[in-house]
Amino acid sequence: MGNEALTDAFSAMRNCFDENVYFYNLEDDTCIFSDKLADLLGLPSGVFGNAYNSIFNLIYESDRNLYASVMSLVKSKKRSRFMLEYRITAKDGSIIRVNDKANIIKTESNVDRILAGRLIFENGTAYKDKLTGLEVFDRCVHDYNSFLRRKTEVSGFLMKIGIDNMNAINERMGKSVGDKVIQIVAKCAQKALPKETFLYRGYEDDFMIMNLSGGTAIDGGKIYSTIKRFISESEHEIDYKVIFTVSAGIVAFVSSATPFNDLQQRINFAFQYIKDHGKNSIKAFDSKEYKKHLDKFDLQEQLRLAIKKDYEGFKMYYQPLIDATKISENADDFAKAPVIGAEALLRWEHPRFGFLGAGEIIPTLEEFNLIVPLGRWILLTACRQCKLWNKYLPHFHMSINLSYVQIEKSDLVFDVRNALEKSGVNPENIVLEITESGSIDTDKIIPLLKQLRELGVGIDIDDFGTGYSNMRYLQEMNADTLKLDYTMIQKAVTGDVNSKDKVVVDHIARLAKDLNMKICMEGIESKEDVKKLIGLGPNKFQGFLFGSPMDADTFAKKKFNLPNERPAVDADQFFDENLSRHLPQS
Repeated sequence: MGNEALTDAFSAMRNCFDENVYFYNLEDDTCIFSDKLADLLGLPSGVFGNAYNSIFNLIYESDRNLYASVMSLVKSKKRSRFMLEYRITAKDGSIIRVNDKANIIKTESNVDRILAGRLIFENGTAYKDKLTGLEVFDRCVHDYNSFLRRKTEVSGFLMKIGIDNMNAINERMGKSVGDKVIQIVAKCAQKALPKETFLYRGYEDDFMIMNLSGGTAIDGGKIYSTIKRFISESEHEIDYKVIFTVSAGIVAFVSSATPFNDLQQRINFAFQYIKDHGKNSIKAFDSKEYKKHLDKFDLQEQLRLAIKKDYEGFKMYYQPLIDATKISENADDFAKAPVIGAEALLRWEHPRFGFLGAGEIIPTLEEFNLIVPLGRWILLTACRQCKLWNKYLPHFHMSINLSYVQIEKSDLVFDVRNALEKSGVNPENIVLEITESGSIDTDKIIPLLKQLRELGVGIDIDDFGTGYSNMRYLQEMNADTLKLDYTMIQKAVTGDVNSKDKVVVDHIARLAKDLNMKICMEGIESKEDVKKLIGLGPNKFQGFLFGSPMDADTFAKKKFNLPNERPAVDADQFFDENLSRHLPQS
């Protein structure tokens, strides 16, 4: 009997066999299920095609790789039988754990393409966590979906509770202590639950509490507080080996038909928010914060695509740097002070997001490491522009900002060297600006800056006074210029002549000069600012009084009356590297 005849025979007798038996024809990707089994899983009864994909899509996502790898061995004739345990989604949305036992049936043609199997269901959908005895998270999903099918809408709340710093507890105290902590939290949560509120064990060190009987976020907050109190009363059970805390996120809903997956995304957002902002507390879902969160990821994706499309929409703007030593104390001749350089500033123009400045996009670029490939483009673009202007102004210098992410996660010396070589600019005309930051490892950056200096470029400390103010920066970085933060300068110029802010600026300026560093004061907006600060002996000024950031053509025309000449961009612009190798993927 051939495969086709055998399939027809099995199909005709499908309801005479054990109801959990199935037959799968590997040759034409068809499958035969009994009516009862097909109804349970929401699959066609009898013979149906595209069988592999139909079954694969029902398998729980984290179990699919195992299933696919075993079936690949069967299809390639490397295995004739198997026994698998995995989870599968029933038609009603419940998750069922099954044992799948199957083997190849030999046919007269010896093609060996019929797989006969039997699904053995384990305890329906109500399997439990062995450590705590609680029903697992899959059951929570099932219970919510079942309730929603019966009622069409639901009111209540979901609350996710997690143990703070669980990895550290396991590493420091051992997994046995970690397991005991999980058991304590489970016991305390069970004691704290009111009627019609249910507890489920999550996948790791977290738990889900669900109320579908009209509970509110306030009710959930009271439960959380009670759990914390019970935990503090139970710490003796582990001989006070570890004092631990729990964090929680909660989302409440009224007359809602929201799918569970959507609620889960919201509660995960609230939960992660409190984990990132201090822990040991509870955070209610906030739709406005969530929208900002989604917008950030949308912005990240659009930035990634723009970088991938040859830096589409990115532009460099330039703000003039003024020689403050050419301005007298009466400040009447400030307009005559020569422009000695410019700071290169990133801008991005997008059809939907509009025209965005560095402050609006740099944080996202840094968070997702997109600043690494974009930083290479910035370096090369600014160096080439400087090279072009140096034809007319040999001593004009270009200041280029470096992100701490570039310092930490890229081969910065290689990138700077390539930008210098490909642009042909004199390294002495390039200044790299490093922003003081607690994120930068000082022990790592000192040797890095030494290597950069060996390339011939200058080093400035940017935004000094923004909060971290590590004095080791001044002692060991051997920077050329100290740029005082805009906010610090504005505080100094808005106070009286003896204001504390002005005194601080005066002392920092003196300290920098004692260390043979120049001083650049940012944020100069008026003649009065110049008059108040010129006596402190700055070397450079920067601010709207002398010019706002502008594109290269406007800068050349307004500041130097130069022709609108643009640097050539050749095919090796991106360091002869495949961009996709360096671009983070979505």
